[in-house]
Amino acid sequence: MFFPTISFAVFFLSVFFLYWYIFRQEKERKILLTAASYFFYAMWDWRFCILLFVFTLINYFYGFLIDKEKNYVPRKAIVIIICILDILYLGFFKYLYGLLSYLNTFFPDMYSVSPFLSHVRSWSLLLPVGISYYTFRCMSYVFDIYLCKIRHVKSFWDFLLYVSFFPQLSSGPIVQAEYFFKDIPRALNCDNEKGARPIAFDNAIVLLISGLYKKMIISNFLTILVTDKIFANPSFYNTWELIFGVLCYTIIIYADFSGYSDMAIGIGILLGFNTPANFNRPYVSKSITEFWRRWHISFSSWLRDYLYFGLGGSRFGLARALFALFFTMLIAGLWHGASWTFLIWGAMQGTMLCIERIFSEVKKKKALGGEPLGEKQNVKKGFDFLKIIPVFIFINISWLVFFSSSLSELNLYLRSLGNVSQPFQIISPFILLIFFAGLILQLPSESLRKKAFTIYSRLPMIFKVVITVSFLAAVYAVSTSGIPPFIYFAF
Repeated sequence: MFFPTISFAVFFLSVFFLYWYIFRQEKERKILLTAASYFFYAMWDWRFCILLFVFTLINYFYGFLIDKEKNYVPRKAIVIIICILDILYLGFFKYLYGLLSYLNTFFPDMYSVSPFLSHVRSWSLLLPVGISYYTFRCMSYVFDIYLCKIRHVKSFWDFLLYVSFFPQLSSGPIVQAEYFFKDIPRALNCDNEKGARPIAFDNAIVLLISGLYKKMIISNFLTILVTDKIFANPSFYNTWELIFGVLCYTIIIYADFSGYSDMAIGIGILLGFNTPANFNRPYVSKSITEFWRRWHISFSSWLRDYLYFGLGGSRFGLARALFALFFTMLIAGLWHGASWTFLIWGAMQGTMLCIERIFSEVKKKKALGGEPLGEKQNVKKGFDFLKIIPVFIFINISWLVFFSSSLSELNLYLRSLGNVSQPFQIISPFILLIFFAGLILQLPSESLRKKAFTIYSRLPMIFKVVITVSFLAAVYAVSTSGIPPFIYFAF
């Protein structure tokens, strides 16, 4: 069940009505949202719900053990055990097919010799939707208890809701346990306080409109009209069209994923839940370090708080920090799937982060040494925008590696960049219009967006209704038939 569909609209409106007008008590709302989340998940495959429940129960039990154990060594042992179990669970479903496919290249008769492997290859259960996201949410819960950020949650309904909350289940954001459990009492009772205004309705509608625009217009059109064609047979297209295809994918992955996040956050707001922003104009970053503060913020925050800091961070010197950075990004690459291209993508990100960290340390030492910074330092802010260009180029190159399903596909694309004599076949004024409309999404600053929202929020209700209805009608009038799956559903 995808967000921008009639079936989801009917489902959500039913939940919305029951949540605000029928069930008024905290426990009733927990049960309603949990049941709705499992129903939402069952729309893909009811067997996913069994896996989700068992996995949730196991992590809840281990969270209880960690909370009750006061001695350091046993607590650490319990954390290690549950981490291994969670990683094995994620690895079995996420990497089994990739591993079998890799082994099959060396042992071509593998499937014919083993009927069991042939049976495994036909299982439709693999891959459960959102498995990476709810695995990371469970691990966040265990880590936060271990780090004494929270106590073990006494209500199993709270934990069931945290893991399965349907706006965030299939593709994030990965809300950390500490934030969710501190916010849940307010969210479930926000309309019971006298004079309370439980829903930031204008904010939710703007986010839903933003998400629909990014997904249904920008992402869908560029995917169907450009990247699906170019990446299917890159040797057939001109050099400039291949470069344009990479640029389009850069816009697509942002519009698609941030569009989903906007809708997820907006839907959460309509149910009283606040969710931190997941994207903040990542393509205007002046460094790769800044890019990861702006891109998939919930994921990068998870990696920083639980993996990078867990490896020592910058507390034990530069060498340890560089190792932690590089290893963290390798894990980020492997998180996306069992492919050499994902591993290379993670290594590229880690290498650039390490290089930037080294230069940052060198600058700090020069500053402490009292070396003159020079006149250029006084005017460098005026030229900071020039730093965006090399960072943007690097991000595009890394997305090409990321999007390629295999090294052979990547190699074919790179070799096809020599097709200078091929005639132009893809680029048209309409496609360029969509491309620049997607690129412009990076330009409005935070202050400009706040001013625009303030103007919108002050409009009379009738104008807001007309704007929203007109936008929805326009989107569904010009949108393509069918909805390509969200890119990050695969992860």
